[in-house]
Amino acid sequence: MVLASDRSPMTVVVPLPPSYRGGTEEYAYRLAHRFSQDRPVRVLTTTVRWKPEAPALDAGRASVERLGARELFERPLLVSPSVRRYLKERIAASSVLQLHMPFPLVEHAAVRAAARAGIPSVLTTWTPTWEGPARCRGRTRSPAPTGRSRPTRPSRSAT
Repeated sequence: MVLASDRSPMTVVVPLPPSYRGGTEEYAYRLAHRFSQDRPVRVLTTTVRWKPEAPALDAGRASVERLGARELFERPLLVSPSVRRYLKERIAASSVLQLHMPFPLVEHAAVRAAARAGIPSVLTTWTPTWEGPARCRGRTRSPAPTGRSRPTRPSRSAT
């Protein structure tokens, strides 16, 4: 339910743009689509893996802004101080922050910016360690007793 006085947009932060098809993105853009039926929604994502010719996931009536970033270790990284500042400003002008992770060097700063502005945050996380050794293809040891895998450095003989 949206209160008449609460017309600030909900901000949904997604690491990869709607042209990328992954589990986190499918879920995040589906949520943005649903939320946009009841309230203003702003999606902030990155330019990493953006393919303008690819069919985009449907975000409904939500606006989608792509922030300049580069990829490091298969994760988007906001490198410009002005882009990070812009992200914090958009979050501070929101009614709610929905942050999808992993999004290195954004998660802590985004939640802190929301907390300082009195904005509630909802975090959704995904981590490849939940998939175990099959995800890492030879870059892990056997699963630990907890079921989680431990990454290891490649051996020198492999290089």
